[in-house]
Amino acid sequence: MKTGKIKEVHQCKDYTSQHGLMYYMNLTLDNGDEINIGKKKKMEVGEEVNYELTGTDDGQQRFKKAKAVQPMQQGKGGFIPKDQDAIIYQTCLKCASEILSVRGNLQVEIKASEVSEYAFTLAKESKANIEKLKSI
Repeated sequence: MKTGKIKEVHQCKDYTSQHGLMYYMNLTLDNGDEINIGKKKKMEVGEEVNYELTGTDDGQQRFKKAKAVQPMQQGKGGFIPKDQDAIIYQTCLKCASEILSVRGNLQVEIKASEVSEYAFTLAKESKANIEKLKSI
């Protein structure tokens, strides 16, 4: 992930897609990069943008294709990604399937709905514990 402050907005075109209104902009950044990026809001000079270059540098295009990237948020317990709920659920789903499939070293067939229900319960408890830790 790269970060840069916008020095100049060269071009801004709007486009309506299935995800709503998007703005495609050609930007010059203070780190020297010149990028073409799509965002849901117009970017202005002085704003900071987090991005990854996605296109190849063939030397023919002035502005390199880039995609917006969400930065990690600093939390009290370290870094907490913005999509924390999905990560919690996926981890709980993995743990639930392992716990439920091996009961006392016996391999047991289980229903997917049983694993999903157990994972959801674990995720809710994990989320509540995270909220408690944040308030400390």
